Amino acid sequence: MSEAGIPVARGTEEPVSSPEDASEVAKSIGFPVMIKAASGGGGIGMQVVEKSSDFVSALRMCQSRAKSAFGDDRVFIEKFVDKAEHIEFQVVADGTSAIHLGERFCSIQRRHQKIIEEAPWLNEEERNDIGSRVVAGAEAIGYTGLATFEFLKNSDGEFYFMEVNPRVQVEHTITEMITGLDIVSIGIQIASGGELPISQDDVEWNGHAIQARINAENPVTLKPSPGKLWECHLPGGPGVRVDSHAFSGYDMPGSFDSLLAKVIAWAPSREEAIDRLDSALDEAIFLGLDTLIPLHKAILDEQDFRERRITTDYLSTHPRLLSGGD
Repeated sequence: MSEAGIPVARGTEEPVSSPEDASEVAKSIGFPVMIKAASGGGGIGMQVVEKSSDFVSALRMCQSRAKSAFGDDRVFIEKFVDKAEHIEFQVVADGTSAIHLGERFCSIQRRHQKIIEEAPWLNEEERNDIGSRVVAGAEAIGYTGLATFEFLKNSDGEFYFMEVNPRVQVEHTITEMITGLDIVSIGIQIASGGELPISQDDVEWNGHAIQARINAENPVTLKPSPGKLWECHLPGGPGVRVDSHAFSGYDMPGSFDSLLAKVIAWAPSREEAIDRLDSALDEAIFLGLDTLIPLHKAILDEQDFRERRITTDYLSTHPRLLSGGD
């Protein structure tokens, strides 16, 4: 990625498992650092370490979680970018050529996992710059299929590459809403041996889309809420999309991901999209389970969120959102 012109934060080029090797790398990078499971996903096996004395214990914890979840205790060590915006680009490639479908903004997270995503976010100059770089990165490795290139953008406007997710993202929906493209269908065409069915010039962005992940969790403690879903009503209407496997009588398991539904709203402007999502969440009924809907609604009404003052520490710097408003 670095050779393709993508800005990369300092860190290990290869995963490590030895505590001695990892400690030496961390010291050379300088604290704070981020430990990340090499085979990780969904925020599992990630730990921020502020000082050298805490590193070995944090490493062991990350390796234990990674081994349990993925069967692989290797980790990457990289410089931690504080107070950053989490921005990702949707890429589609056929092994020879690649295009990007624009960015998604994913900074509102708990346990390093996203709960609200929206698009677009960057200005045209930034989109063209980073977009051309991710396309070059995909073409440099002959990538085939759908991919998401993830970045952190610091307070000085500098981008740092984190990783490529070589799969369909949960939040691909908002890109579909603003481009009018069926990303999954395009991915299937390419996986079947086809070439890219569209060019970069065919991609247009229209309006604004925002998605709330309706997790079956307590909106204050964030603890999972498994159990019987006695009544399920999904919202609808113009500009509203719902992706869900939920139905009345569904048993929400306690041993898997807590995602119950995704509610997506599209409108010509960000302000209208937020209001439309807020109304859609009012219509949603998931009787029998706790969900994050009260937290989502509190976020949508919060001033910093409305004014785009959002970084990855948003929930920790707005503790009232996780206290029921008390």
